[in-house]
Amino acid sequence: MDYISFGALGIAFALLMCNWIVGEQETFTKVILTGTYLLSWLLLYVGLWAVSAAHALFAIVAGMMTFGIDWMMER
Repeated sequence: MDYISFGALGIAFALLMCNWIVGEQETFTKVILTGTYLLSWLLLYVGLWAVSAAHALFAIVAGMMTFGIDWMMER
């Protein structure tokens, strides 16, 4: 497993936890986001690169949902 995969996996999980702790979404939205995170692990059947790519995209979405669009745009 390369370092990029570790980074994507770690950041995705950390942002999911931040969403649960400081996110202002409803609980149902947080459950859907958690389910999406867990279902992305099924991509292991395709390959580790697929899981890493899915978690990188998930980190972008979870970060924007938790901290807003300014988090992504660095404002």
